[in-house]
Amino acid sequence: MLPCDRDGRTPPRRRRTRRTGADGRDGLRGVSWHHRYQGTAIDDPTTVSCLERAGELDLVPFVHAYQLYEAENFDHLENALEHTDGPVVVLDALTSAPNVERAIDLGQRFENVRFDTGMLYSLDNVVERIVDELGPERLLFGTAFYATPLQYRKSATLFQVETADVSEPARQRILEGNVSDLLDL
Repeated sequence: MLPCDRDGRTPPRRRRTRRTGADGRDGLRGVSWHHRYQGTAIDDPTTVSCLERAGELDLVPFVHAYQLYEAENFDHLENALEHTDGPVVVLDALTSAPNVERAIDLGQRFENVRFDTGMLYSLDNVVERIVDELGPERLLFGTAFYATPLQYRKSATLFQVETADVSEPARQRILEGNVSDLLDL
């Protein structure tokens, strides 16, 4: 995603030279950005304008909420979610037992929020908890296998989903159905 100003516009020095499609989406279905790398919090006005603009363009925002960073904590996330009604995928939030509790609480109050399994390494029964409390449609499979060199050989998050005590249809929703539906794939 390109940086946006407070009105959700891309500053001229950052604009692409080619034109986007008539809908402004340029073929995109979702956008993701790291707030901490941009030096802003999730609920910073600049970031909120990007979140609002994504909604206007019918793009699904994938928002990082890695709880070790103050700028991405649940308080900031909750403030940002007040500015959108469309679906939002919260990445990297399921890092500890207290964060899972906060995520479930947030998910109960914001029905548009989904969570990924990307940081679900060492916690047991989280998949079951999310499915029981929020429903299988609110959890998307994610893993940190996007970067090289790989830091491990087997995906702990895939193991968590594969061995979770949930129905097979729920497992398939988590592994592929939810993201396919969300992004019209």
